[in-house]
Amino acid sequence: MREKKVYIRPEDSLEFVYEIMDKYKDTGSADEAIEKLKRDMRKMIRYFKEEKFEKLQREFGVEP
Repeated sequence: MREKKVYIRPEDSLEFVYEIMDKYKDTGSADEAIEKLKRDMRKMIRYFKEEKFEKLQREFGVEP
């Protein structure tokens, strides 16, 4: 099975990061916030690949 690649435009990923910054504001350290952000970005990419757009929107509150 051929793997489907997902490309996210840089301006879209930056807008996403800006919109969810409040989610990480109470994190203990910058390193911890970065790790949480990386996990969320991996989840987003997986949802895009699996075309689970409704789940993406519910969990992150963003439009695909």
